[in-house]
Amino acid sequence: MKFFVSADTPDAFDALKTEFPDICGRREKGLYNSADALRAAVVDLYLLGSSTHLLGAHYSSFPEMAQALGGPKLDLETSVNARSALLESSTLSIVINPLRPFERGVAS
Repeated sequence: MKFFVSADTPDAFDALKTEFPDICGRREKGLYNSADALRAAVVDLYLLGSSTHLLGAHYSSFPEMAQALGGPKLDLETSVNARSALLESSTLSIVINPLRPFERGVAS
């Protein structure tokens, strides 16, 4: 199973990459609040919104925005609402076009 990781800092990404070598994501995103960082955040939102399932930090607006972008079929799992939907492949959906993550089909 592949994971896309959106981390706030290169150090956080590196720590996850050390633990889980097969993750995907961008290590460098630019200086805080710079145009490069804002563009990277939008890219991360669309890629997360195009995911099959989200694992996010509780009370973080970033995964909540990604879920809103992905639509009601994209589950967001946090430490407060952990569930086994990830194990039930019939509930998972896929995105054909990452520029339209709210248009989903059934995962096969």
